[in-house]
Amino acid sequence: MNMDPGDLGIRRAVLDILLDLPHDANHRVVMTRMIWDWAAGSIIAGHASIRAFRPDGRIILAVDDSRWIPELRSSSGLIIERMNRLFNELECDDYIVRSLEIHLSAQSAPKKNRHIEPLQIVIPDEILDQTQEMPEDTRRAFLEWYKAVRAYQSGNCIR
Repeated sequence: MNMDPGDLGIRRAVLDILLDLPHDANHRVVMTRMIWDWAAGSIIAGHASIRAFRPDGRIILAVDDSRWIPELRSSSGLIIERMNRLFNELECDDYIVRSLEIHLSAQSAPKKNRHIEPLQIVIPDEILDQTQEMPEDTRRAFLEWYKAVRAYQSGNCIR
């Protein structure tokens, strides 16, 4: 993997966990978000976030300021090339980025009660062990995401 050395530890551990999960729509978006900072660069990634990764290869981006749209358009070829190279290295060959669709983000209230919490989601010890070295806030966010994915897969959420 050709990521910066500072990124390798935590990102590699999270990517290893993600690679073991089923390859569904959620997996596609999470994998894409994991490599976005590296592919786009931290400055662009600080202003543009991934909203979706469509099966046809379109990545839908939301930009917080319209001044970043020209920068993203001019860098899109390099970003797409980097993302496809990393997906290939991670053996996610069915994840091919074909284009970036850029939109100005709208400020809206977060949706509430999107998911119904399952009665109990058990996180395997292996995953808990693999996430021990992560910063606490990153680990907590990852484990919440993992529980949400498991709830979705078990049908315990609003669709």
